[in-house]
Amino acid sequence: MKPFTTLAKLAVVVGLFAFAVAAAQAQVVLTMANSNSTRDEDFSYATYEGSLEGINLGGDNLAYANLAMANLTGAILALADLNYANLSNANLTGANIHAANLTRARLAYADLTGARLYAANLTRANLGNATLTDADLDRADLSGAHLNGANLTRALLTGADFSSADFSSVNTSYADFCGANLTNAYFLSSTYFVSGGPFYDSLTNFTGTGFDPVAAGWTLTGGASVPEPSTYAAIFGTVILGFAAIDRRRRKVA
Repeated sequence: MKPFTTLAKLAVVVGLFAFAVAAAQAQVVLTMANSNSTRDEDFSYATYEGSLEGINLGGDNLAYANLAMANLTGAILALADLNYANLSNANLTGANIHAANLTRARLAYADLTGARLYAANLTRANLGNATLTDADLDRADLSGAHLNGANLTRALLTGADFSSADFSSVNTSYADFCGANLTNAYFLSSTYFVSGGPFYDSLTNFTGTGFDPVAAGWTLTGGASVPEPSTYAAIFGTVILGFAAIDRRRRKVA
């Protein structure tokens, strides 16, 4: 048998190196997967684009992590620190992200269908063109968030804070805004939805928004809306006039 040529030896070395790199990458994934049994691990500034489906990173530090295009379907990210994390184009379908810190996180074009984001901090997060169909955002903080082009169809937005948020070209079909704060939210008039949505109730706060939900075709549920101060003044004035008229009649009879 002829001995290996220099070229053949080089090919073997390159092959072994490639195998070592692949093994190292697999070890990184394995290390992250092992976080199922430990808490508060530090993955800040981590970079990964592959599949992390169903992984448990609850409570872990993922600040500034680059998880763009990662598959995080069904992942547990509850209470995790995702401050400034890059989750653009990531698949977060059905993920549990409740009470996580997503301040200024990048979620543009991310798929958050059915994700649980209740009580999450999404202050100034970028959710441009993200899919949030059937997502639970109850009591989430989205103040100053960029929602331009996002899909909020059937999303649960009760008690959420949307103050100063960008709603340009947002699809709010059948979204539930009951109790939401929309103070100073802008481009609300450019939202679009099918007949019957979005829904709001008397607790939905439009103060300072300059937005008229009735004119925009939003559906009021749960009773009459809260009257404006001018309406209260008119009602009070009518009552006073009524009492005055009754008093005059009594005096004439007497």
